[in-house]
Amino acid sequence: MDDGRVKAFHLLKPPCVDLSQTALGYKVRKSTAKDLLKCLERLTETLLAVSRSLDAKLADYVFFPLSHVFSESKELPPRLLEHALSCLRLLIRHGWRDHLSSEVGKQLLILLAFLAAGNNATDSKSKQVDEDVATIAFDCTASLFHSSVASSLVSNGAISPDNIPLLGHTLTVILDAISNSVATKVRLAACTSLLALIHGIDDEEALRNFFP
Repeated sequence: MDDGRVKAFHLLKPPCVDLSQTALGYKVRKSTAKDLLKCLERLTETLLAVSRSLDAKLADYVFFPLSHVFSESKELPPRLLEHALSCLRLLIRHGWRDHLSSEVGKQLLILLAFLAAGNNATDSKSKQVDEDVATIAFDCTASLFHSSVASSLVSNGAISPDNIPLLGHTLTVILDAISNSVATKVRLAACTSLLALIHGIDDEEALRNFFP
């Protein structure tokens, strides 16, 4: 581990430990949303400071406490989700980049589609999701597709059968946002995700077999 990564790890460890403990405390009502927000703000600042030294292993390390936050996503205020997604976006772009495992990438797509769809869902509770959450969720999705995740969905010139439900659901969420979202920034972010998917797969035959 080089000096830059060692320094980054030592800077990231305290906010990651704090976030993990606070997120676990939130599950049993020993921590508040305000406590979580402070932890996420601190982690965001630290990630920005060490972004040039991030790699896949550090991204894995930071994602562990973030996963505790996302597991409570149904209960969290929009502002908290925005900060958590901002951290995730930094991990995708500066940490994992092209080294994110296929399985983790697929799990992230499921999570991001769920968060992005809330803005366009039909039930009244989900409609209260802040449009900024959907925007940054689509932004994260585009970053995933710019990495190796999109190409991992393809095998021998076709969308892998096991991946068709996931890709189909993700596309449905994207197209619904483009067609139905009242917020321009949500529609633009969804369009960016769609373009990133198309360019990420980069296989005309596979795209022709899946798209109309």
